[in-house]
Parts: sequence; C-alpha cells; structure tokens
Amino acid sequence: MNPPHEANRWPQKISNTAATLILCFSQNAQAAPLGSEDSPSPLPQDSSSATKFILTLSDWCPFVCAMGQSSMPHKDKLKKAEPDLPSRPAEGILVDWITATAEEYGHQIEWQVMPFVTGLRAVEQGKADAVLGHFKNAERARYMIFEEPVIRSRSCFVGRRNSQWKFQGLNSLNEKRIGIIRGYTYPGFDEYFKTHKGLVYMHGDNEIDRLLRMLRLKRIDVFLEEENVVSWYLRTSGRYKEVTFLGCSNVINEIFVAGSRTSANGRKLNAMIRKALTNDRLNAVLEASRVKHTQGQARPLDEPKGGETAQP
Repeated sequence: MNPPHEANRWPQKISNTAATLILCFSQNAQAAPLGSEDSPSPLPQDSSSATKFILTLSDWCPFVCAMGQSSMPHKDKLKKAEPDLPSRPAEGILVDWITATAEEYGHQIEWQVMPFVTGLRAVEQGKADAVLGHFKNAERARYMIFEEPVIRSRSCFVGRRNSQWKFQGLNSLNEKRIGIIRGYTYPGFDEYFKTHKGLVYMHGDNEIDRLLRMLRLKRIDVFLEEENVVSWYLRTSGRYKEVTFLGCSNVINEIFVAGSRTSANGRKLNAMIRKALTNDRLNAVLEASRVKHTQGQARPLDEPKGGETAQP
C-alpha cells in the first residue's frame, strides 16, 4: 500500500502536559476518556533507589518484537520465559522507549517473554509489574492502574484484495465472519462482539499468520487488528499482495504500560512513566523509534478507500 500523508498522522505533541505519540490519527476521531477511578500514583519516597521492574512481553511488532526485530513474524513457537534470557531479548517502539526510560531514572528491567494472556495473568497475580503494550478495558482495570497512555493508534479491518465490502459502521458487519484474537480487547467493538454470531477466535501463537490463512481459505471474511501491526507483518513477510485494508475505526486506541495493583513495584512503575511522558529527551526517543521500526510510514499498504473513519 502506498504510504499515507504523514504530516497529519504523526504530530509531535498532543498537549502541554504529555507529548504522547500518535501512531494513526483521524481528524474526526476522539480519544476515549481515561477515567477517574484512580488518582495518579504518588512517587514513592525511595524513588531515587534503583528498582528492577518485571515486564512481560509477547510479539506485537512494531510496538513489541519479543524475539527481536530481525526475526521474521511467523515463528513456530513463542519462546517462554527462561532464567538465562538476555537482558534485552526484544526490540520495538515500546521496548526502546521503556528501556531508555528505565536508564534515564536509574532503574532496571527484567524481561519475561510469554503469551499475552499469560502475561495478563502474571500482572493480575502480582508476579509482574506490567504487560508491555495493551489496551484498557474494565476487566484489566481491576488489577492494573491506568493513568496516561504512551501511544495512540487505531484498528482496521483486513480482507481479501478483491473484496467489494467496506467497513461502514457496526451494521455493515452483521453478515460477516470476523477473525479476532482470544484475550484481546477491541475498543469500540467489544460490546458488539458479545452478540455477533460470526466471530472466529484465534489463540496461541502466530495469530496474524493464521488469520491470513483463514482469509485465503475463505473461512473468514475479515479480521480486525491494530493497523501498524498488520502493516509491519505484511511488509516484513512479503505478503502485502494478498490482502488490503477495508476500512478503519475512528475510535482511538490508547496503548498503555499500566502498573499492577498488587505487584511490589507497579505504582512506582506508573510514577516513572508519568515522568517520562513529560521528558523531552524520552519523547524524542519515542519518535526516533517510531521512525526506525515503521520506516517512517504509518502503514505501507493501500490507503483504505471507504469506511476509513466510520463510526463503530
């Protein structure tokens, strides 16, 4: 797909208080409110002492490439966490930024590579301080403290290149078989999906690869995923000729690194992130990593022709 016009998609700052990176921006889109159930985490009194934060991560390139950016996206099995993992077994926009953030404030990170749902469970049980990169929903808010998002993006429907269908709002999905990933949340669509009869769930590893296969075999009509994740996969795998975007939601996805309510250092992690979002040097790291891992493009596929900003 041809690169979009980047001038309106990558503003450097969105407010006077936090230079939050916007990965994909629709002029009419409005970010969902963060909610006020939690006040900002107070900075612990021993904030000057070094802390080792435990972060779980799984493949979600270009944000989090759990086995490194150089590895191709279709892997037979996601490597489980091991005691002898290298200090940084990952790359990606969020990995670069959180690594630089920890170094800036004198802290360390212990990476634990595991399936996404397993990582959520570890945070819920207080065994990890955060999952690196995720959306907010009511269930996760029970055991995570959501404050400020690090990145904003949007999700798009992907289908066969010869499809005549375009996403034009929820009603346009009524007769479609939709592929989604079990354990994920889809802002703007979760309530609709509760009653939709045509959902096909993926779970395990290599979900996008398997969703593409389901499209090719005509077992699903479309699947929904964050657009930069799909773009990265198709660009690195060379499979961009198989599919195209068939419309994107104008509901902005807020991507968080939210501290655990029950882990030893979850609140301290939130305090560090809150400081980082007002740090010009770290905002520059975030932007440089965005350029590095997306080659300066928001998505390398064809621009969605219809339904691009349809309300979900």
